[in-house]
This record gives sequence, C-alpha cells and structure tokens, in this order.
Amino acid sequence: EAVRVILGEAVTIDFTLHRGTFEDEIQVYSDTVAIDFTESQTATSIRQWEIDYLPRGRDFTDVVTNAPGTALNHQGGGIMIDGASGLENRYVVDGLDTTSPYRGTSNVFMRAEFMEEVQVKSAGYTAEFGGATGGVINAVTRSGGNAFHGTVFVDVENNRWNGAARPEVEWNLDDPGASLVTFRKDDEVRYDPGFSLGGPILRDRLWFFATYRPGLRTIERTVDWLHYPPDTYRQDYRNDQASINLTANLSASLLLKASATVSPEDLEGYLPNRDGRSGLPDQESWAPLGWEWEGETYSLTADWVASDSFVVSARGGLYHTDYNTTGIPLFDVIHNYHRSSVPGYLDLFPEIPPAARHHPGWFSNVLASNWYHRVFDRKAAGIDATWFVSGAGEHVLKGGYQGEEIANDMRSAYNADRIVYYWDRYYTTLHGESVRGRYGYFQLRNFSRLGDVATRNQALFIQDAWSVVPNLTLILGVRAEREEIPNYGVTGPDPAIAFDWGDKIAPRLGFAWDITGDARWKLYGSWGRYFDVTKYAVAMSFGARRWVDFFYTFDSADIFLNEAATCRTGDNTNFERPQCPAGTFIEAVDQLPNAADPAVWEALGYPLIDPDLKPMQTWEAQLGLDHQLTPTSQLGARYVHKELVRTVEDVGLVVPDIGLIYVIGNPGEGITTGIGDLPYAGPVREYDALELTFDKRFANHWSLRVYYTLSRLWGNYSGLANSDEMWSVGNPLNPAGTGGRRSPNVSRLWDAPGSMYDQNGDLVFGRLPTDRTHQLGAQLVYSFPFGLNLGLTQYAGSGAPISTQGTIVGGWFHPYGRGDLGETPWLTQTDLALSYTVQLGRGLGLSFGLTVLNLFDQDTPTRKWAHRQAQELGVTNEDFLTGFSYAEELAALGPTALDTRFGLWDTFQLPRNIRLTFKLEF
Repeated sequence: EAVRVILGEAVTIDFTLHRGTFEDEIQVYSDTVAIDFTESQTATSIRQWEIDYLPRGRDFTDVVTNAPGTALNHQGGGIMIDGASGLENRYVVDGLDTTSPYRGTSNVFMRAEFMEEVQVKSAGYTAEFGGATGGVINAVTRSGGNAFHGTVFVDVENNRWNGAARPEVEWNLDDPGASLVTFRKDDEVRYDPGFSLGGPILRDRLWFFATYRPGLRTIERTVDWLHYPPDTYRQDYRNDQASINLTANLSASLLLKASATVSPEDLEGYLPNRDGRSGLPDQESWAPLGWEWEGETYSLTADWVASDSFVVSARGGLYHTDYNTTGIPLFDVIHNYHRSSVPGYLDLFPEIPPAARHHPGWFSNVLASNWYHRVFDRKAAGIDATWFVSGAGEHVLKGGYQGEEIANDMRSAYNADRIVYYWDRYYTTLHGESVRGRYGYFQLRNFSRLGDVATRNQALFIQDAWSVVPNLTLILGVRAEREEIPNYGVTGPDPAIAFDWGDKIAPRLGFAWDITGDARWKLYGSWGRYFDVTKYAVAMSFGARRWVDFFYTFDSADIFLNEAATCRTGDNTNFERPQCPAGTFIEAVDQLPNAADPAVWEALGYPLIDPDLKPMQTWEAQLGLDHQLTPTSQLGARYVHKELVRTVEDVGLVVPDIGLIYVIGNPGEGITTGIGDLPYAGPVREYDALELTFDKRFANHWSLRVYYTLSRLWGNYSGLANSDEMWSVGNPLNPAGTGGRRSPNVSRLWDAPGSMYDQNGDLVFGRLPTDRTHQLGAQLVYSFPFGLNLGLTQYAGSGAPISTQGTIVGGWFHPYGRGDLGETPWLTQTDLALSYTVQLGRGLGLSFGLTVLNLFDQDTPTRKWAHRQAQELGVTNEDFLTGFSYAEELAALGPTALDTRFGLWDTFQLPRNIRLTFKLEF
C-alpha cells in the first residue's frame, strides 16, 4: 500500500520480513535508498507537494526552473536547459507531445495544480525520448484514489498590490535622442476560481479526477495621448481550463489511464501603447478587437503485464489548437512612420502638411493580421515492450515505435495595405545602389499566410539497461527517426524536405556504478547524439507566406496622396507595379518565393533547398558522482559538455543579376558555404558546466534543494531562439516582448556573410548573450506543526555579456567582437509562498495562501540596447575580407544615422507580483 511511483525513475520499496515458523530469529536491517542506480540520466522530479508549496506562476512549465541546469531567459526563447535555447525542448503530458509544431514552445496552457509530477530530463536521457536538442519536460496529471478528496478555491490578483512599473525606451519629443520613460501602471484585476474532485468510481478498480478553473482578467489602461486628451481603455480576458482523467486497474495485468484537457481562451479589446504616440484615440478603434484560442489534448495509455518478465505499453492521443482574430476592421491603406526615421525630420521639412506631422512609430489606424483560422493538429500513437531477462547479468530490454501526424490549416492577411515611410532615409536596392527622394523613401507592403498541409514523423528505438554485475549497470540504446517537412505551395514536391531513417540515427550510451556496493556512492556517465524535429516556422518558406514589397522614392510630403486606388498591392504575389502618387517606383522585391518550387529554382538558376540538407544535431557527454548522506538526502556533482554539430537555417546568398536570395541549408556546409571569397562560418555552440547539488527530500517537516552551476556558453550561434537579435516589446516574432527572436530555423544570423565577422575581417566567437558564468538556486519548504507552510526560492546569476551590433545590407554584425560593452549586473530574485490551514472538522480544512514573486521588487536591468545604427553601412564583402574602420564608416554616415537608443537599458526584471489564494479542502 501507498507505494509512490516516481516519474521516469526506478523506485526502491522497503518492507519488513516478519518472523514465521523459523526456529532461530532472523534480523533484517534496511536503509532507504535515495539514489537510482539503474539510470545514467540527469533528471529532476518536481513532485506534488513542491508544486503546492513552492512559489510559482500558474502554468506547469513555471516549476521547471526549480531543476538544476535550467533557467528562464526570454532573450534565449524561454526555458533554457543546459545552454540550449528555449525552442529546443520537448513537452510531454500524459505521454502526449504538446510541443508547438510551429515554434517549439509548450503550446497547451495547463495549470500547475493539475499536475501530479513534472520531471525535467536535462541530459543523458534514453533512446525512447527524442525530437529535442535541449531537454525533455515530462509531466503527468493528477489521478484519483480510493478516498474522495475535493477542493474549492480562488486566486486573486490586483496590480495595485504589485511592484512599480518599469521604464521603457522612448524617442524624445524635442531632440533626436531617446530616454527611459516610466508610464503609469495599468489597473488590472484577476480572479481564478475553481474546484477539483477525485475519488473512486469502483473501489480498487476505477478512479477519477476532475478539475475546472477559469481565469478572469480585466485591464484598464489610461493613455496620455500626445495630441489628444487622455482616455481609458479596457481589455477583458478569459481562460477556461478543465481537465479530467480516469485511471483503471481492470485486472492484475491491465492498467489504463485516459485524460482530457481543454483550455479555450478569448480576449476582447486591444490596448494602445502607453506612450500615446501611435494609433487613434477613439474607443471604437480598440474595443472591438480581440482573438479566440482553442487548446485541447486527449490521451489514452494502457499497460499490459503479460508475464512476470514482459510488459507491453501503448498510448495514443490528439493535440489540437486553433487561433482566430475577432473584430478586426478592414481598411484600404494604413500609413506608418518607421521608427528609424530621423527623429528631427519635422524640423528639416517645414512644408509637411499638418495632418501628416507625426513622430516615428505613428500608425494612421490599427494595423493587425486578420487571422481567419490557424489550426494545428497532432495525432500520435506509440507502442513499446519491456522484457526482463537474465543472461550474462540482468537485462531490462525495451523497444518501441512512435508515430505522429501533424496537420496545419491556416489563413491570414493584413487588415489593410501598409505604407511605411522612412523620412530622410536612403533605400539600398538589390544591386547595392542608394536611392531616395526629397523626403526619403517609402514601402508598400502586404503580408498573408495560406495553406493546408499534413506530414508524418516516425521513430524506432531499442535500449537495454544491462546489470553486468549487481553494482554496475550499462545503459545502451539507439534511436532512428524519419521526418517530413511540408510544402504549402501548389507546385513542387510534397513533403518539401524528408529526412529518412538513415539521416537521424542517435546512439545513447551510459553507465551507473555503485562504487562501494552499499548504495552510498554512485558514479555515472553518458554520451549521446540528439536531433531536433524541424519546426514549421521554416516550412512557411515553402509557399505559406506571401510577401512582395514595392519601394518608391518619397517625393511629396503629403502622404495622403497615396490613398489613390492605384496604390494597392492587389494580389501581392505578382510584380505588377502599383502607381503611388507620392513617389516614383524603384523596384519590387519578392521577400518570400516558394523555396520548394522547382520553377523558382529554374528562374533563379539556383536551388533554394540544399540537396544535401541534414537535420539539426547536437552531441553531449557527462560524468557525475552522487553520494547519499542520509536516507533522505544526497550530494551530487556532474560535469557536462554539449556541442552543436549543425543547424538548419535560411542563408542569404547573392545571385548575379538577381540579388539576395535565401537558401534553406546547413550554414557552412554544402551550397551555403559563402559568397565569393567571404565564407560563412558554420554554427558553433559549446556548453560546459560543473554542477553541484544538494537535495534533501521532504521529511521531518522540511525539504531543501540547492544547486550551484559554473558554466560557459560559447560560440557564434545561440540556437533556434536567436538571442543576438534585439526585438522590442510587441514584435510578433517575440511574443514575450522582452528579448531575442523566436523564429526557429529562420533567424537573421546567416542573412549576410558579414554577420559572422568583425571590423578586422576576423570571424567572431565568444560568450553568447545568455551566458551566465555563475548561477545559484535554492528551494526550501518548511511545514510548521501548527498548520503554516513556508515555500522559499532564491536565485542568483552573474551578468550576461553585451556586444555592440552594427547594421549592414541584409543583416547585422559585431564590429568589436563579443562582450565589448561589458556585462549586465548580477540578477537575484527571492520568491515566497505562505499557506495556513485551519481544520474545521474531520477531513475539512480552510487554507489561506500568499504567493509573492520578486519579493523585494528588484528592478535589475537585464538587457542593454546594443544596436549602434539606424541606417545600414555601405560596406562590401571585400571590406570584410580586408578589414575596415567601423568608427570611420559611422562618421561618414553622419549623426542622423546613429540609433539614439544605443547604450540604454531597455529590459528590466519583472515587478513584484502578489497572488492570494483561498481554498476549502475536504
């Protein structure tokens, strides 16, 4: 009774051998074993009591950073594990992959309270897990038991309780500079009521657990408009989360679990920017705008104990998401002043009509992508068998098949043609010519997505945990995968890319050694090869995204001349020349031709997919030592090295008489080696870390986990989330609004070969932007006898490097190498959770909870704006070969070409967040 099976770990069960009919007394002594001597992986389990008592956010992924080797870093794409970016993980819930096929993030929001356990596999995980070059987050939902248990609860938040607003970078109004401005906080209130109930349907045979929890949030934002009176705008958000699972023990040999989770969301009312400079002030422009989201998962697992030595497991499931916008108005044209316009252009051109006098960043109306639908479906199934066999030791043989079909059906477009005006700027053509009109240049654009595709991925694996002798286990395995990447276009091969079984063979080797034979010291190690599952973000290059830009000289200061019916993109997939009265046509650029269409290849005379393309791959090796101090505590040390072998990216190449094109390839290999005599560098990412841990499991009222990591993340490529790219708040390629670009396999790093070099013509390598040499974390839980529970977490991380970035045609580069601007300050944060339970009667308790994230409201800056230019340098590939003076090139551009935000801290630690919880448990 009461045997707790730990997710992904072997369980040691202690029992007492009672005296029977023996004539002599036999005494049996046993200590609890805290170390798993059958595994060589590094994995941390966050169990139910930690989820309940430690401070955290709402989603189950918020507890992942309690594991050593992990960090939440928005610049790195989210949850980083052992140096890999946040888009390289795999998220598995109840055996079902819930990773976004498009971006690689966790894509079905699930409450942490729904989870029985969350395990983080950091390194050395076995062959049955794949599709990740980072970590695997494996979670199981709560199940019922033989006693009925239920909870009625509510969480309450009010932004007035929270920390101070953080400053934002804004262009100055009276001079061409920029500065930090702190706007008033939004009035925000959130309620999360709900209930859960679990228990038996048939005692000892069939159990259930069900929970429902809506999230209701209202935001009111008062905007001090630059040219209009202040006004207040409202946004309403609702998220309904419901989960139910059934667990069945149909017989001694057949166990089943079925689970379903739904999490629809809807939002009504967009909010204008706090600066009051863009958009229109009238309520009718903002209140109708919104979106709807569907998120659903369904899974079924079955375990059949065929015999004492043979077990068969099968699983299947469905993952479904859909997104569509609501209330988006349609316009003929929307005018937009680009932020890189010279801020002082209003003084330069006094003849600008009053109606056209606006500051950089202005929009004439609300510009939005009108999503009619964006559906992703994943149907998954798998079967495996485990065989316990003796022969030259003891073996746990396991092999299986995993398959999934991913489907995507989508349709979207801008709600208007967008005309972007670059006041007092030059446009650089595909042939390298600088062109402008009297007032600069402008760009007529529209953007759409359209497609309906389906692909299939498969995997086979076999592995053996071989106990050669009782105190030495070898973990041997191999995994093979077959992957398809779709073609959204109507012509060309489908799939656009296919990696066959032989392209993705991943061996995994490891050992675990009980050094002294008394279950006190464990030496373990592993080596493995890992492949990523290519995200659909790169598949959008194959006919899904339609984007043709038309460029014009800017000859008339009256932008409203361009509202003529002739200034329209129309189909936007042809090169017919729209007539825009405010300027003269320069050229049309098809930004996204279908890279999988042979007709496009023939027209260019160049393939847009490398015929020898290989999948993204890493390898890793680790060596660790664990020591059991007491039956409930252990010390650990491990060294890990992880290294990127290759990646998949869109690489910019210049084709004579055509201009810049983008080829999907392995940078530095095949046809993407470079342009002329200037070679592209291949991707380099090396992670080395020494990790020390102490883990005291919950006993005698308290638990404690402490870790220290000394690491180096070094190279020229941060991964699928490009932390070198600096995106501002609200950029669609960075939904978190606080860091790097989240466009897996289609970043800008290889858009131009000069991006890999400094001003001296040397290839640039160094510490990557998310590298923190020292990281320390601790989580403490203490349960007082009088009903008070304390959860406390502490994090401290050393600074991350900052590097100057210059802008060139087609990309950016580091003129002075990496780290020339020093480091960000040390980042520390303390989080607190308190809960107190009053017993109202037998089996009935009333709990009061307080969660405070960033207890001391620390506002440490986490990023500095490092872009030095607002206009491109006119340097050539030959200049990068021979070297040049970056300072002289800047001086030649003139002061108006400099980005006045350079050197300002633009991202800060999130403010203190307070959440109250009231809970009735029975």
